[in-house]
Amino acid sequence: MRSSFETREAVYFDGQSATQHTVSIQATPAGLRWSLNGQQQLIQKDELYIEDLGDGHAVVQQRNSEAYFKILDTDIRAWQDLGYPGSYKKSRRQALSLGLCLAVACGTILGLLYMALTPFSFWVAKKVPYSIEQNLFQSVVLHFLEDDICRHEAAEAALNGYKNQLLEQVDPELKEIVQVTIVDWDMANAFALPGGKIVFTKAALEAPEEQIRAVLAHEIAHVHERHVLGGYIKATLFSGLAALLAGDYVNGIVIDPASVANIIELGFSRDIEREADHIALQYLDQVGWDHQPLADFLAALTEDTEEDASSWLQFASTHPATSERTEYISSYKRQHPIVKVGEKPWPEGELICPPAD
Repeated sequence: MRSSFETREAVYFDGQSATQHTVSIQATPAGLRWSLNGQQQLIQKDELYIEDLGDGHAVVQQRNSEAYFKILDTDIRAWQDLGYPGSYKKSRRQALSLGLCLAVACGTILGLLYMALTPFSFWVAKKVPYSIEQNLFQSVVLHFLEDDICRHEAAEAALNGYKNQLLEQVDPELKEIVQVTIVDWDMANAFALPGGKIVFTKAALEAPEEQIRAVLAHEIAHVHERHVLGGYIKATLFSGLAALLAGDYVNGIVIDPASVANIIELGFSRDIEREADHIALQYLDQVGWDHQPLADFLAALTEDTEEDASSWLQFASTHPATSERTEYISSYKRQHPIVKVGEKPWPEGELICPPAD
């Protein structure tokens, strides 16, 4: 691209007719020198206005006149550096730098919002009555589980017995809220759903009775602390704010209970899982059950998920390292020795969710 100090050709329109003239021009600190048919003129730069068309193209407009020059190959930055008034586009480097700065700024804002939304969302969740949470998500939860629920009277009675023993010490009002369900899934797991529902897979119920009770304490901690609803509120607010920042004012914050299934599949954050572990250990203290079975179940669950690469990646992305959790449980156990042992009503030897005949 040629320097603006060089003499170059341009197209000149006098504003009086459609006739175009090929002229020679040269941008100088004083103004624009141009010549037509051997006659030279100087137009002071303050009498001109530069319109940057991009890619080295520009229009040089004479103020208070219809006349203008059209330039097809020029270093537009030189005009700007010489102080010619006008509208100049950002250079590619400037545009890239600006875009990068905007991306960093938006990322920083979203990061700060995400951090601020965590305490706010869980504070809001604890203010929502369980009845409203249950009504809002009941159909979603039923749809999520309906094809896989299996009934086992003895196992359900045992699980409800553990639940009542725990909640009698922790929060008796939750005994009518928390409901335990069994699903016919081969992967060992347990999780909390909106509205106080706790789900055990049939594979998880193959674990020793002490481990099942400890895992139940962990899931009750999720329910008591409103972790599922808090995570849903946080995800909804964050996605809505991100949409608003992106300029999507129509589909900003949309309340969609069906999206809670995505929250369940993603699981809780590592910090939430650590909090549930700690609270579960306190529950076990209160009812007099051993802490170690919780660590044993976590270790066994990790071994099972490691066999399935996709399950392991999902588990590892949302859960603290098993070694970290088991070490914490062992440390807690040393500081809080159990003084009594709870009852063991588990129906040993019975097949949970037997195959249909």
